[in-house]
Amino acid sequence: MISIVVPAYNAAGVIERCINSVLQQTYSDFELLIVDDGSTDNTAELVAVRAALDARIRLIQQANAGVSSARNTGIDAASGDLLCFIDSDDTVSANYLEILYTLYSPGALPVIDVMRSDGVGSALSNMPEIYTLDATWTDSYFCGQLRYGIAFSVWNKLYSLQIIRREHISFLPELSIGEDMLFVFQYMQHCQFVHFSNAASYYYNIIQGSSMSSTRDYTLPYEKAFLAMADGSRFPTPLEPSTLYRWAFDSIITIIANPFVIGKSYAEFRKWWSGFSCTALYHAAAVSEKPQSYKRKVLHSALCAGRVRTVYVLFKLLKLGKK
Repeated sequence: MISIVVPAYNAAGVIERCINSVLQQTYSDFELLIVDDGSTDNTAELVAVRAALDARIRLIQQANAGVSSARNTGIDAASGDLLCFIDSDDTVSANYLEILYTLYSPGALPVIDVMRSDGVGSALSNMPEIYTLDATWTDSYFCGQLRYGIAFSVWNKLYSLQIIRREHISFLPELSIGEDMLFVFQYMQHCQFVHFSNAASYYYNIIQGSSMSSTRDYTLPYEKAFLAMADGSRFPTPLEPSTLYRWAFDSIITIIANPFVIGKSYAEFRKWWSGFSCTALYHAAAVSEKPQSYKRKVLHSALCAGRVRTVYVLFKLLKLGKK
């Protein structure tokens, strides 16, 4: 049986659409665990009505503790052999579970493609059907091809509950960025292959303002994620420093490219930089390997030398961080 975990917070407007897509599955041996994370709307009431009509649906309620905690609660309550995640505002195709189950085998992580509501193209178009996890996969996961094909999401995959429980794999509640990346990374350390399908069976709903909001600074969330990655005790095989440093450099581009930061006047940016330059994330990026692309190479040199005005101008004029 497959256990499906759906964390939900104030999801009254979308949760029934999510439930309906799950109940249409061609693979019927599943349970649907909806973890209400202390919603203040009527999410729990709507789910309770659906649960009364279908024994496969279970409502679990907890005080508000965040999406990582809600997913961990779902893992603890799951009674299946396999596990997957769906976000409450997303939907899946009728053959979503069937495709994942067909791809699954011991030692393999099944990954299916995602269709985004904003029309952004496939991240798996250049991935092979079978990717062998050789000695280079960790660097690729955080800084290369696998980063965009796997690391950014937890929900288009199928996991063994036995591995998750045996290895004590869980989401880190203190993280608001990178928690899914680290969960998948921990799991993949117990796999030998990734099985890809380019069938876009997971429908990811982009809500205006829901991702990388332009109204906040993401330095602290990324700093916490970096420190968690640098904690070698969390993983059977600690990350190589070079991989950590490259990830830090990429993260800095994301942080500064956010309009909340780069939209500041130069005087405001310089004041922001005085605190930012004290972070472990910044110091790791400053000692990372020099990138290949010209714009990033110039940025890397400016970071290493602490040339604040050059960094500011690069982002303003060259639009670093933009696709």
